[in-house]
Amino acid sequence: MSCVASCPAITFGDTTLKKCVKYCASGQFSENTTRRCLANCVTGFADPITRQCTAVCSKGYYGYSLVCYPTCPTISPSVYADDTTNLCVTLCPAGTYGDPSTKKCVAVCPVSASTFGYVNPAATTRVCMTPCPVGYFADNSTRRCVLKCPDVPALFGHVLTLTCVETCPSGFYADMDNSTRLCVTISQCSVSLDLYSDASTRTCVSKCPSTPSTFANPNNRQCVPTCPSAYNIYADNVTRRCINPCPSPTYGDPTTMTCASICKLNYWGINASRLCSTSCPAGTFADHLLRICVAVCSVDPVYYGDTVNNNCTTKCPSLSYGNPLTQRCVSDSGAVSTCPPGYFADRYSQLCVQVCPMSQNTYA
Repeated sequence: MSCVASCPAITFGDTTLKKCVKYCASGQFSENTTRRCLANCVTGFADPITRQCTAVCSKGYYGYSLVCYPTCPTISPSVYADDTTNLCVTLCPAGTYGDPSTKKCVAVCPVSASTFGYVNPAATTRVCMTPCPVGYFADNSTRRCVLKCPDVPALFGHVLTLTCVETCPSGFYADMDNSTRLCVTISQCSVSLDLYSDASTRTCVSKCPSTPSTFANPNNRQCVPTCPSAYNIYADNVTRRCINPCPSPTYGDPTTMTCASICKLNYWGINASRLCSTSCPAGTFADHLLRICVAVCSVDPVYYGDTVNNNCTTKCPSLSYGNPLTQRCVSDSGAVSTCPPGYFADRYSQLCVQVCPMSQNTYA
């Protein structure tokens, strides 16, 4: 036996016993560089399982400040146990988050702690936290803080609670704009996507529902049960919108503010404006059968256009005659008939006729 400056392989110098030993005493750790038993490692981490100064701690232990810990220490800034390296790290690997409740790097933040994974824009922070920072929303489907809530499952960001929700709360509407996916106020539905707030579903919709019956009002971007008369817009059942003009073959009914297939009694549809009116424009006549304004009255049954009252009539007013060529009433100028050439004014039938009726003993 001889005194040596450095113990041979697989042995280490015990400074208390002044011997080379195979296993260091309790509370000491074998260090390969110096071949000594040390109370505190100077390289690697003091591993209580192997009682060695090691580069990688045993499973279930994590290296920090030359020591292997079963749970990473509580310090500032916080450190978390990383199972991929067996180290206590300030920044967990990509795809994992530092969980304060377990002091570990986790792929999914725990529901029990009500925390969500947050990565800052510079990717210098990956932690489980609650609530999410302003501008982010807590997504329960992924347990992450997200800038935009997912479309599958369909969730929307609620700016007051900073959470992703399936149904927006009262007073808010789910905006289907996939660039934002937010719960918005009643007038904030996406203009670029032409969306309207639907109170029955609390969503922004491109087409208002038929049950309950509502229509898209472009003035306040809401689905409304009745189109406002102040704006002269009419409810169209096909598009579910408040519009002007109404699409053919419908007309805007001012009594109901709807696009009607036929105007109400004593109203006639004007083709140029697509409106129901109590009178027809000059040059047109109120057709009582179709309830529209026409340039030429019906030939079956035969009606004539009364240019005085602007309506279609079976019998022209006094001193006027039904012209079968134009379907209009022509006036009697006195001595000279206004009936077309070859026709004669019959004062009994008030028609322009080619042959005077024998029953009345009249002559052309």
